[in-house]
Amino acid sequence: MVYEGARNKTAEEMNGVFGFAAATAAAPGDDGGEVSGAFDFSADTVTLHGDLWLLRRELRKAAKGAQFGQANAVWYQFGFEFLPEYTGVLKKYHAASAERTNFRTASSKSAGEINSWVRKKTGGRISGLFESASMTPLTRLVLANAVYFKGKWETPFNKEATSDQEFALDGGEMVKVPMMNSVNALRAGYYENDALQAAGLSYGGTLRLLLLLPRPESGTADTGNAVSQELLDEVRAGMGPGRQKVIVSLPRFR
Repeated sequence: MVYEGARNKTAEEMNGVFGFAAATAAAPGDDGGEVSGAFDFSADTVTLHGDLWLLRRELRKAAKGAQFGQANAVWYQFGFEFLPEYTGVLKKYHAASAERTNFRTASSKSAGEINSWVRKKTGGRISGLFESASMTPLTRLVLANAVYFKGKWETPFNKEATSDQEFALDGGEMVKVPMMNSVNALRAGYYENDALQAAGLSYGGTLRLLLLLPRPESGTADTGNAVSQELLDEVRAGMGPGRQKVIVSLPRFR
């Protein structure tokens, strides 16, 4: 969303970091239907706006039957104004809004205001996106992005099989957490290499949760830093369309 308002050197630098194609507005009345390619922001023939439209459409299709929603907004200081063209682009291509608040004299209250907005947009599922201390009287702009998803496992975990087990935090510290366990081997996508193991757990449709488990010698931080589009492509290609029997244990989450 910030990139939409960037120009010249700022836009060039952001393009270099994120790999966006030139963000040119689609022609009036263009709903993105003439796009080609899927999510390749660097493709010369595909505009950023077209890709965003396609991404939202594919997410809605993939999440059919599940609860899925997004909350996107640019919050800015009273006294500043955005160009109508910019707010129009936010609404049309990012499903986002521009909201005003008073960071200068009520920064803590602003955090609560933004959190209330996010809570409302996500049906109460996300309530504490920002801490009050994260905003100060010098804050002028905040990007608020929240996504929630709730789906049903294709093969549900048995609640009775959940038990407290040791879980290794980054750095090696061991803590006790409730762990969900598959009583029998799940049919899941599986891939491994020297650095990690990966499993894909389906939600009963076209969506699946991709889990990456670092090898003990690799460590969470190293694996996290190594996550890239190339690695994800490697994992997905290695899994292929088939499934294997996999024993899965992971911290319980709702």
